[in-house]
Amino acid sequence: MPSTVDKSPLVEYDSEKEEALQKVIDTLEIQSDFVKSVSVLANFSIDKLATLKHGTTIVQGLVVKVAKEYKLSDNDMVWFHPEIASGRSIYEVDSVVVPSKLAGVELDGIQSSVGAYSILRPDEFGCETVQHCIVIDTSVTSSLSGLYKKWLATGITAGEVDKQWKRMKFGEKYGITTVVTDMRESMAKNISSSAKMVYSDTVRAVFSDTTSIYFTNNAVKKNTTELLVKSSALGGYRMYNTTNESILFYPGTLGSAKEYYAWDKLSSKNCQRIEKSCAWDGELTFNAVVMQPPSISGKNIRKMEDAYELSFRDTLNMNIARFSSSDSVRDRFSPVDMYNLEPDSKHVSNARAFISAPVDMNHPILHKLMGQIQNIQKEHPSFQIFNPKIMKDGRLKIPKEIYKQLA
Repeated sequence: MPSTVDKSPLVEYDSEKEEALQKVIDTLEIQSDFVKSVSVLANFSIDKLATLKHGTTIVQGLVVKVAKEYKLSDNDMVWFHPEIASGRSIYEVDSVVVPSKLAGVELDGIQSSVGAYSILRPDEFGCETVQHCIVIDTSVTSSLSGLYKKWLATGITAGEVDKQWKRMKFGEKYGITTVVTDMRESMAKNISSSAKMVYSDTVRAVFSDTTSIYFTNNAVKKNTTELLVKSSALGGYRMYNTTNESILFYPGTLGSAKEYYAWDKLSSKNCQRIEKSCAWDGELTFNAVVMQPPSISGKNIRKMEDAYELSFRDTLNMNIARFSSSDSVRDRFSPVDMYNLEPDSKHVSNARAFISAPVDMNHPILHKLMGQIQNIQKEHPSFQIFNPKIMKDGRLKIPKEIYKQLA
């Protein structure tokens, strides 16, 4: 196994996480001579959306340190995240950002977002001042996915990846991190001409020293005394000051919980906030990023802060935000997740009375539907399979009461 596997004691393991971590270790064990360490951070978790998108387990919340000779392969996707160069930038702006300014923003990947946030700061008299800002949290997956796939398919060494990461030319600019950061800058300026960058990082990056290559996955390398940690899509971000000079890498997020939020378990105020504050493209009436809780919550946040010696500074509260579409993975959600994610009319105003499913016998819902079709049609006589009223563009519109039986 790798010479060092440093596991944060704050990670709450279940069988799925243990199996996922073991898959990481088994993959690295194949080239153990070139693997120096694996740092499992407090936000270690399975990236559910990336796992659904790519059809293989993908984790987040770790740093892998290898020798320059380590050769990448398709198996390394478990720890070397496909959404390379993902990062966040904060821009201070002069005034409140209105929703129309975010409406035309094109977002890449399946977990990107851009939003208007506010920071409340009390002065010496207890009066609060409000700092308005934009947070752009995005990847450039469509532009870099070809490069990523090429790296895995050709068995490129970690040392060569590091060279390309720093030296690859895009137009007149060099380096992947530089280009992605500049892209976020351009997006911010289109939203507000007053945008001034005050923080930027890359949470899935490649770094090197004289002997080793470091791959980060939802981890931030210490460059300044500031650290941005994403709480969740709805919970916003937390800004910290770092106090321990010896800690090199920090969690960039609070991780991802195993289960999504279910609309039936949200308060009416929660539902109203989502409908009023959140927007996304696509046909779905929900967004998976919005409905993803953090894996670190409650008192465990304080434990994380203490473990990494973080000094809390500010909360960036989300006012409005736009998220990348979840449509590309909708047919890969489990039936239970899909049922819980789809809102009813009591939750949001644009709810639908059905849940769409593909006409594909390999899809679990259609498979169960066909197996129970006689009983279902007895209970629901108006439901006739392949009725043009319930089928459109090769997809079935299954009433929710029937979908619930199948989930």
